[in-house]
Amino acid sequence: MRIYLDSGSIVKRYLYERGSDKVDELFEGAERREHWLFYSSWNIGEGFDARYMRAELDKTQLITAIKLFAGETKKLSALRALKIIPMSRLILHEARRLILSLHIYQADAVQISTAKWVNADLLVSADRLLLEKATAVGLRT
Repeated sequence: MRIYLDSGSIVKRYLYERGSDKVDELFEGAERREHWLFYSSWNIGEGFDARYMRAELDKTQLITAIKLFAGETKKLSALRALKIIPMSRLILHEARRLILSLHIYQADAVQISTAKWVNADLLVSADRLLLEKATAVGLRT
């Protein structure tokens, strides 16, 4: 199974929030090679920065979370259980189309177009609007 994680889902792995236990299960399953995880290179820092800017974590917590994220990303990539998808012209083209057809934010359009690009079997997010729009274009959420 190919699972695409949005930036908010990634953060739940490193900062305890509602839903963190479910994201932990996904990462643990990937480490056991039960499925593959994917996310976009474009939005890696977005979720961490959003929590920092809302003062939900301080600078030390931000640095610690990013270090944990980087270490686990390196490990799962080496296991070939995780792939970070680089931004491409085709993903951007699809994102622009989604912005105009679904009337969504650019970040959400990039998440959806990247999930489509990797033929994700599942897009994981806690963002209700993103999930609704992803479902509207045929993605399982």
